[in-house]
Amino acid sequence: MNTLLLIDPPYYRLYDPDSGLARYPLSLGYLANAVRHQTDWEVKVYNADFNPRPKPLRIRYLSGKGFEKYLHTLEDTSVAIWSEVAAVIKQYRPRVLGISCKSQTVGSAAIIARLAKTIDPGLFILAGGPHPSLVGVEFLQHFPAFDAAVRQEGEMVLVQVLEAIAKGKPFNTIGGLIHRKNGEITDNGPGGYVHNLDVLPFPHEAANQVLHEYDRYPKESISHNFATRGCPFAYFF
Repeated sequence: MNTLLLIDPPYYRLYDPDSGLARYPLSLGYLANAVRHQTDWEVKVYNADFNPRPKPLRIRYLSGKGFEKYLHTLEDTSVAIWSEVAAVIKQYRPRVLGISCKSQTVGSAAIIARLAKTIDPGLFILAGGPHPSLVGVEFLQHFPAFDAAVRQEGEMVLVQVLEAIAKGKPFNTIGGLIHRKNGEITDNGPGGYVHNLDVLPFPHEAANQVLHEYDRYPKESISHNFATRGCPFAYFF
């Protein structure tokens, strides 16, 4: 069976391994459940910043010694967090790896992509999230380990990409996708928005099936939800 692994990269754990976030990454939860409902792919979600009892970090630490630790952890791939990420990728052996990229996590996302390619050079790696949506084609120009990137909302685009991969079809008709083709970067143009959010499967209904180490998550980490979606400054896109 084809497997999709979705990863939320580490951030706070790069400052301090005892820190992190005890939350189900809802953006990946929406993607995972859309894939479960509309394809026959197996899907797993891994929050690489997860800690069931995270240590709180002071702002002074984040901007001082903590930032020095953060830079060191980004540069040293022998640090435990990267070994953990590699172990999870090897455990699920995905055909497609999707990595969420916020601007603050794009550095760790790039490391995960490079690490994943050393594990499986044929792995298809897809980026999504706010950062690729903001920078567009430049994302693939700067991060060669990624094969494609999604702009704006990702549920429908991801489903189409997985269907194309499974059937050996090209990506040229998938709006909202930037991808490599014959050594060149191709931008398919903007994708559509999900105007009726009620069509999206509720992300929590399958958390116990898709979330890596679900049993370690405290109950409150699964209880939050999005009240709205989108950026009020969408005209910048």
